[in-house]
Amino acid sequence: MRNKLFIVIVALMVGFCSEAKTITIKNIRPIQGQFSKENVTYKINTIIDLEGNDLILPKGSLLQFKRKGLICNGRIIGNNTRVTAKERIIFDNIRLEGHWDVPTIYVSWMHLSKEDCLQQVQEIMKLQNPLINNTIYTPSFSIRWTPRWDNFSLFKLESKAVLNIRDTVYTNPNNRPYYRVVDINNKNEIEIIGGVLVGDVEQHTYDGTTSHQWGFGVNIEGSNNIEINGTTSMLFTGDGFYIGGGKEEKLGENKKGCNNITIKQVRSLYNRRQGMSVTGATDHLYVYDSEFSYTGARKLSMPGAGVDFEVNYDTQRMTDIFFKNCVIKGNRKGLCLLNKKGNGSFVFDNIIIDSSPFFYEETQQYELYPFRNAVISGDYESITFNNCQLGAISNMTTHNQQLPNVVNINNSSLSIIYTRSVSESFLRSFILKDCTIDIANKKFIDQGIHDTETPKEITCMLYCASVVNIDIDNCNFLTENTGIKSCFTDTDRDASICIKNCTLDNPVVFPHYNASFYNCRIKMPSYIWIALRNGLTATWENNTIEITNPTETAVSLTQVRGEGGMPLLVFRNNVFMGSIGSPVNKMSTINRDCAIIFENNKYHDINKVESKIFDELSGAFVLKGYAAN
Repeated sequence: MRNKLFIVIVALMVGFCSEAKTITIKNIRPIQGQFSKENVTYKINTIIDLEGNDLILPKGSLLQFKRKGLICNGRIIGNNTRVTAKERIIFDNIRLEGHWDVPTIYVSWMHLSKEDCLQQVQEIMKLQNPLINNTIYTPSFSIRWTPRWDNFSLFKLESKAVLNIRDTVYTNPNNRPYYRVVDINNKNEIEIIGGVLVGDVEQHTYDGTTSHQWGFGVNIEGSNNIEINGTTSMLFTGDGFYIGGGKEEKLGENKKGCNNITIKQVRSLYNRRQGMSVTGATDHLYVYDSEFSYTGARKLSMPGAGVDFEVNYDTQRMTDIFFKNCVIKGNRKGLCLLNKKGNGSFVFDNIIIDSSPFFYEETQQYELYPFRNAVISGDYESITFNNCQLGAISNMTTHNQQLPNVVNINNSSLSIIYTRSVSESFLRSFILKDCTIDIANKKFIDQGIHDTETPKEITCMLYCASVVNIDIDNCNFLTENTGIKSCFTDTDRDASICIKNCTLDNPVVFPHYNASFYNCRIKMPSYIWIALRNGLTATWENNTIEITNPTETAVSLTQVRGEGGMPLLVFRNNVFMGSIGSPVNKMSTINRDCAIIFENNKYHDINKVESKIFDELSGAFVLKGYAAN
């Protein structure tokens, strides 16, 4: 008897404890009175109408939605509250506040408006807690939103969040100068997965009061350890993706930047200002297998780049920027590096950059290709292109004489390379190796860095102004039937250029360079023209030189006076091809204080000329080893 009584008491206690841990809420008044215990599971099986009132949840409680359970018409204030439910509507016309502990959040828990879900999405996003790992799932159907003047971000993410965008998010036509579909500001450890974000670039109301260039698909400012994977961002009034300095935290003049941003398999298409902007102090940006194309094709706001690097303050730096397996095509400008001071290293591996001239088609004023595939202007330590298709690349000069300022282009194809001579700017080192430069019968124009100058046609494939050291190895310059020079260099300071193992047409080197040509196959229309400043040397060695339209002069040397000793021209072990008359007797010089060495050169198809010293030239002129075939 005593044992049976003990069992009954224990059963009653278990039932009491079980009842105390789970309370089923009914739609009876007062609703608040049913939520009285902390650390309890509150089961919602039916529609609970708050009728505009607040529901304050006890600390540590769990809202468990079952069957057709739903809470509507009021405000719920959480207190470290958990929520469990399947992916269906559980909140209707509800505002959320307080503190929540919800690892998995479904946006479709909220009854979303089909026309504009901004208010409902922002309410459900209040379930985020930066102290835990939140995974947020957007609906598996498309949604629409309209930015407001005082409310212009749809998904405002907290730290440690994963946003899984499972369908398309459309931005309704609006007149807002700036808005963001996804907004990450001064946060850490966030991941965005998938989805298509669509702006309103064609239906937007541009009222003329401002540029309206800040409508972004994804905005990342002042944040660390962010990853974006498989997201498409298109048709925005500003940028598909923006990475920059945070607005809330300043470090002196330098706004806090971003660190460790990884972008994989994204597409940024038909945006108005940039495919992606990188501004502010940004360190460790890695971009893989992505496309940034057709910026400015529908509507244009300058610069109109596929990818633009441009710091906002002189004190900011960008370091460790790496792109691999990316396509940047059909943009107003392709790749722009318009930085100011002290930036670090940029590496682009297996990148395709090809800007189409779509913006000239309306006027037909120029049937020319714009010079905007890659524009580099500003200060940096090094920029490297490996295995890339670059099209036209321009500028590359810098103002900071304390930086290495090195541009390396390896195993890549290009159309044209053009560094403009800008006041107080220069490039310390330009290295071109194992590349093909093919103009492909196109004509290129230059309108200046900001497209404000009168368009002028570019007449050479490699124009290097203000470059201190140029090293070109094993490159093929294809200019067949274009009449365009393959190499033209000029500078206002003493510099050097070394070209070896290359094929090129009509190279022209201006007087301030120590110029060397080794083991090259060179085609000249008439004769070789060389200009040398005092104290500098030009060396042509082991080259095959074809004269296509021969004259009596094979080599023309112009001495440019200046400081230093007499210039030196060395021609050694070269082979001249073609009926070029008598190059020895017809080497012309302007000014006479030059040292000239001719040694072991061979001439095909010319009359044999006796070797002799040019007594009429002052200075050291040496002619030896001359042979004729």
